[in-house]
Amino acid sequence: MFGAEKPKRTNKNMNSTNSGATTSTKSKIPMEENQEEEIWRNFQAREEEIERKKMAVKDKIQQRLGFAEEATRSLTQTLEVSRTSY
Repeated sequence: MFGAEKPKRTNKNMNSTNSGATTSTKSKIPMEENQEEEIWRNFQAREEEIERKKMAVKDKIQQRLGFAEEATRSLTQTLEVSRTSY
């Protein structure tokens, strides 16, 4: 996730004929690489945000589990005390 390497991009259409645009293939490469870098950074940022949210949910679940375990212990003690008093 965090250590994932950026996949290498191969563009098989680089040698295709220009569809009437006045820019050449060489001038498109930096823009495409720039866009690719931005897309990659956005992807990584989303992945990190997802990971942070997952950790927050995990923490909440652990906290609630702790409360449930404490309530179970308390009820068990109450039950044991009530059984011994009869």
